[in-house]
Amino acid sequence: VHLGDGIKFIEENAHSEPNGKDSDAVRILIVDVDSSDLSSGLSCPPANFVEDAFLMSAKKFLSAGGLLIINLVARSSAVREMVISRLKAVFENLYSLQLEEDVNEVLFASPSKRYLEIDHLDEAATKLKAMLKFLVDVESDMKNLQRLQ
Repeated sequence: VHLGDGIKFIEENAHSEPNGKDSDAVRILIVDVDSSDLSSGLSCPPANFVEDAFLMSAKKFLSAGGLLIINLVARSSAVREMVISRLKAVFENLYSLQLEEDVNEVLFASPSKRYLEIDHLDEAATKLKAMLKFLVDVESDMKNLQRLQ
């Protein structure tokens, strides 16, 4: 876990390998940052987290099975489509989870050619629930997951 300037951290560590006994570790990068500048049409994340340079650095930072997770709050469909287009240009796979009763959309981007088959999510949900230490209604959210690329 790294708390601090996320863009600087990713740029500085884009080419680093996971170290120690966890060299096979999967890297997960979560971007859930509120923007105080609403001029770009994004409430979350700030625009520089969806710029091409950051997305390319994030892709290099993630391991083969890694995952970039972005909490997206776009105030216009044009801004949302611009973000989606940039992610599609950089990542092999892109999924969207629209949260009910919320303006938030969670985007999952993977640099791997492997992807989740939506038809096999029930098995994945069962495995995930078995690993969690607290009760979560995974099935409800998975119904709202869609593959964008």
